[in-house]
Amino acid sequence: MSGETGSRRRLTELLLAVCAVLAVLLVAFGAALIHLARVEPTLGQLDPDDRMRLLDEVRRISPPLFESFPGVALPGFYRFAPTRRYDGSHPLAGPTGFFRDHFTTNELGFRAIPVAKASGARRIVIVGDSWVFASGVAHEASFGQQLARFLNEGSPPGSSWEVFNLGMMGWNTQNQIAALRVLRPWLDPDYVIFCVTSNDIDDAFEVWNGALVHGPFQSGGVFRRSYEVERRWVETLRALDTEAQQLAESGVPSALFFLAEWRNLAVFYADKADVRIPYAVVPEAFILDPYLLSVEEDPGRHPNEGGHRRIAGYLHDFLVGLAWTQDPRRREPDFPAPPPAPVVDPDAVAAEFEFWKPFAIPVGAGTREGELLGQESILTIPRAAGQGRVLVDLQLLPALPLYPLRVDLRVLGAALPPTTATFDRYVEGTQTLALPLTDELDDYEFVEVRVAADRVVSIPPRILPAALRITSIRFDPIRE
Repeated sequence: MSGETGSRRRLTELLLAVCAVLAVLLVAFGAALIHLARVEPTLGQLDPDDRMRLLDEVRRISPPLFESFPGVALPGFYRFAPTRRYDGSHPLAGPTGFFRDHFTTNELGFRAIPVAKASGARRIVIVGDSWVFASGVAHEASFGQQLARFLNEGSPPGSSWEVFNLGMMGWNTQNQIAALRVLRPWLDPDYVIFCVTSNDIDDAFEVWNGALVHGPFQSGGVFRRSYEVERRWVETLRALDTEAQQLAESGVPSALFFLAEWRNLAVFYADKADVRIPYAVVPEAFILDPYLLSVEEDPGRHPNEGGHRRIAGYLHDFLVGLAWTQDPRRREPDFPAPPPAPVVDPDAVAAEFEFWKPFAIPVGAGTREGELLGQESILTIPRAAGQGRVLVDLQLLPALPLYPLRVDLRVLGAALPPTTATFDRYVEGTQTLALPLTDELDDYEFVEVRVAADRVVSIPPRILPAALRITSIRFDPIRE
């Protein structure tokens, strides 16, 4: 018995030891589980679906306003978040909603009709900026959607029209062309209308943390007789004309529609650019009161619903003249759409530039005295014939990482090398750089100066980096 009892005792001790070891292992395993539950995984440890869920959660908590379209070379284009609700609950929305509207974006990230085209429908894609987006009114009130209603009213049974508003606030022509090229297989257009507004020559915005950041050249949406403005408009309209010819080769007709503050200058620049495709210019009456939103409703003073209706009627009648539609009814009796390519009126063009003179100094980045300049900016100054050189007064910034700092200044359009200055260290006071002029710019009423630095620094509390400060830009009658 004693041997049997001893065996049971040893077995009991062994089982107790095993239980103790298991208990220790369980405690350790539980602690490890708690630790792992508290450790945040890195992005590299997440699979693609988990990454998208995380991104959606971030957008829900802090939704951005804009996002760049992925995988497209700069300047590319930006959009809203796809299938996202934009209404009064959005942190950036005003009391009346988002851009005075509540809407849900489609799967491409636009306030527009569904991407898939209805069976048998003919689709017009209207490409543009905030005028096409119809800032300040509901999407259904935009001239694009009102145009669709006009077209469908005149369509025979069994046929229909769709109008896709491919427009976004702040887009320039480069953004518009890029968006159309990239998204065209999705949109499947039968016709394309490029809508040109008065600031489409501006440098493209960059999307930073969901907001837009200005580029170096901002026109302020007004016209001025200068080398750079003329060059940009000629290149812009030629780019649109080239895009239109490529569309035509694939069986898609297109046209230009000049919106906003154009009047006589649309014909002037279209003639300089040798535009070949048909175009129309919105009547001046439709971009003035009572067809504009009030400044309280919209500081940019885009058209109100009545303005969009008049614009849609005029555009409809223009398309009748192009034989895009056989509807014989005219929708704009007060302002018949003219035939394409009217003749340039030199007196009217001169009067138009004279009208813009008081507004022609832009208000964008790097144009006001005393303003901090980023890595590159373009300054504008009015001039008179016979003035000899431009003087630029600047102040350096007391930030050690900036130095040595190289600054290049060039008069745009002048066949002269840039004026270059290198600052090895911070120097107090005003530094004046002189840029000679030649008579090749004497016919222009404004001169642009490009200022470029090889370094920038971000100085708290300002997030956007800067290189220097311009204190004045002026003319000196001495000609070198």
